Amino acid sequence: MKRSRWILVAVLCLSLFGILAVAQETPKDGGTLVLWMSQAPNTFLGYYSLGDQARYPCDMIYDKLYEVEPSGDFYPRLAVGYEISEDQLTYTFYLHPDAKWHDGVPVTADDVRFTAEVLGHGEFTGSNASDVDPIAGAEAYRNGEADHISGIEVVDPHTISITLSEVNAPFFEMFASQLWVLPEHLLADVDVATMDQSTFAMDPIGSGPFEFVDYNRGEYVEMVRNEDYHLGRPHLDSVIIRVMDPQAAVAAMETGEVDGCLNSKIAVIPAEMIERLQDNEQIDVEIFPTDSFDFIALNFERAPMNDMKFRQALSYAIDREALVIAAQRGLAIPGYTMLMPGSPYDNQDVNRYEYNPTKARELLAEIGWDSEQVLIFGSPNDPRRRTIATMLQQNFQDVGVKTEIEVYDFATLMGKADEGAFDIWQLGWGSGGIQYPGYTFFNMLHSSQWPPRWNFSRYSNARVDELLDQGAVTTDRAAGIEIYRELQEIISEELPYIIVMNKEGYSAINVRVNGFQDFIGGTTYNPHEWWVE
Repeated sequence: MKRSRWILVAVLCLSLFGILAVAQETPKDGGTLVLWMSQAPNTFLGYYSLGDQARYPCDMIYDKLYEVEPSGDFYPRLAVGYEISEDQLTYTFYLHPDAKWHDGVPVTADDVRFTAEVLGHGEFTGSNASDVDPIAGAEAYRNGEADHISGIEVVDPHTISITLSEVNAPFFEMFASQLWVLPEHLLADVDVATMDQSTFAMDPIGSGPFEFVDYNRGEYVEMVRNEDYHLGRPHLDSVIIRVMDPQAAVAAMETGEVDGCLNSKIAVIPAEMIERLQDNEQIDVEIFPTDSFDFIALNFERAPMNDMKFRQALSYAIDREALVIAAQRGLAIPGYTMLMPGSPYDNQDVNRYEYNPTKARELLAEIGWDSEQVLIFGSPNDPRRRTIATMLQQNFQDVGVKTEIEVYDFATLMGKADEGAFDIWQLGWGSGGIQYPGYTFFNMLHSSQWPPRWNFSRYSNARVDELLDQGAVTTDRAAGIEIYRELQEIISEELPYIIVMNKEGYSAINVRVNGFQDFIGGTTYNPHEWWVE
């Protein structure tokens, strides 16, 4: 007996009713939606995105099998249904028969297979490679011992069957809602090792609701509607995403020059401007809970960052309450968790490292800290991050730790971090609405995920790896909670990262825009449904 889930057009319409009903109007066709983001995308192959800057534009150009919608349900994009075998080892996906690439070539199951094998290739350098690791034969393929991943079977042009080597709790969510399907007919001859440098990476052809037109780096991305989109012709003629300083973007939203934020993660409104926007009758401001957090990564390959007591000292030195007020105007809580605070998996009993400069000095004295040593502190170049960096620098200085701040655009910062150029650096993380807690933990903590993957600090702990591997095959929720509680106890002591604050999401959009909603997963699950008055 198989468990099945079929999502048909009628069900899709009903799932969107709650969002579209807000407007109480028939959608109108035409017009251009102008959004903004604060950092320029480095690519339009989302797997190579430095940060999230390219990932959300790619949601509009490409399709995944599913997206996560605000209700937490899976919203069909390229798939129309799926089946999971009773033993939870085989996943069968059924593709929309009318889906086409922007050049008119049909999308087929071979494209899904091709995408999985790009990610599973031994020379692939992008993200999401771990999402195909659970598939039977993936390891042999990655090691060059097989020409294809044996667990993937193309049943027919619109059906693909994937068999795992063992039960994997997050597989459906990771594979179905995180992977952009790539066109085999355009990329089959591109070297996987240098795919990020290909012409395609900056001039993409996808199957999504909008077609890429132009990118003026540091200025804007322009897309036009895909007239033949398989889920229905998009209402908007075009979408322009401008790259803007947040303060300039707020001013442009107030004049109507810009409609709103692409989403709360990559278009962060300065917290001090939220009330101003809330007072504007032409702008809707949304505030919502998230799993996003700001943190400090530490280079474990350098002393003293590889000393647990030093990391603990830095954590005690941080006045998180003051940071929340200064950088977020209270729209956050002092950081302690890599999950959404209050999540069933969140261990709220861990040490929260409340501000204690005396304790910080004691720990530094225990390790014989040389107060003349200067740490190189990397930071993204945006106003909010600069505020945080300056306050952290003062907190550390107050306990005798000197830092030199180096500010870069995000792409350069991440490149330098991967090379090991910094002692410490600040970043932000959010799973994008992924429901499985192991996603964040595995990517940021497992020893197999060192740069250029997302274990930024190069952390390694055998027991943590063991717990993460157990969590991946544990489908019982109560058992999973116990696994992740123990994991959080370990990392709370060892501090592979120093969590600075857990953020709320806040976003703004002009009232003329309909069908557009920001939430923990972003805004780009349904771009073909957006419309403007």
